[in-house]
Amino acid sequence: MKIQSSDFSIIIQGPVLGKPDDEDEKQLTKKCIASVKNVLPGSEIIISTWINTDVSHLDYDKIVFNEDPGSISYNDYNLKNKFNNNNRQIVSTNNGLKVASRKFAIKLRGDCKLSHNGFIDFLSEYPNRGKYCFFDQRIITSNVFSLNPRKAPVLFHISDIFQVGLTSDMKQLWDIELQLEPQTTRAVQSGWIKWNDPYSEGGYEMKFASEQYIWFAFCKKYNLNLNLKFYSEIPLNKIVKSELSIINNFVIASPNELGFVLPDKMIEFLNYPLIYSSQEWIELYDKYCVKGISIFDKIELICKTILNSYKFRCIFLMLKLKKLFKKA
Repeated sequence: MKIQSSDFSIIIQGPVLGKPDDEDEKQLTKKCIASVKNVLPGSEIIISTWINTDVSHLDYDKIVFNEDPGSISYNDYNLKNKFNNNNRQIVSTNNGLKVASRKFAIKLRGDCKLSHNGFIDFLSEYPNRGKYCFFDQRIITSNVFSLNPRKAPVLFHISDIFQVGLTSDMKQLWDIELQLEPQTTRAVQSGWIKWNDPYSEGGYEMKFASEQYIWFAFCKKYNLNLNLKFYSEIPLNKIVKSELSIINNFVIASPNELGFVLPDKMIEFLNYPLIYSSQEWIELYDKYCVKGISIFDKIELICKTILNSYKFRCIFLMLKLKKLFKKA
């Protein structure tokens, strides 16, 4: 049966961006809702935001007011006005999904928009599955921030900006424990972890990046151990598990293919060199799920991932030496 617009619940989660009296350019959530109505007429629109938020200017079907779990600031180690909002994302997404009544659910930020419904085509493609399948059907997600470990020394980092799948699967994915804070964001205080750090400029000291934590916490429910000491750790025995679990549970495609528009502050990441490309995901799907992964495929993945990690170590060392020579 053909998938209809009315088959979707759209969870617009997080803060409402734009107050009733704000000028049009600041009404991001209102524009998000308008784009959903245009692309998916008849869909169920759910706003999942914080208690005491004024939503009188918004047009929606259901509203969920959540108690704000708060965020963790990075200000104390030189990252001004930057916060870890992952617990806010988990609470607003999970509670929004609890009231979703349609067959499929879309997780969307209030500063994103839909441009077309290309994501629907992906819901019926790529049926083959391999090891570590946890969903009844793959969840569709963006390649923006889905990091490829052959390019960035970070495992199981799957994008959380836009996701669409069976509502039952989406509920499973987001029904996870909150991050322990500040233990997660400040898990390691030693500078040695930065030797292969892709974000060495930022000086992060976290156990998991936000995207990593979501997949780690979900997989933990199914006894798949993806635990790390710090976010850029590359344990040999988890490289293959990381990629197989991602490829077998998600479809990774570009925002342009899926039909959603990134917020302006993220546009620069459309061509970010460290993410999976759509073509790379298709090739891995064919290799792992259609032909079947071989021992040689596993060895190749491990070798490329480890070599890439050492490449980042070398880059970091060269930057350090450059700074030392400048001071001298």
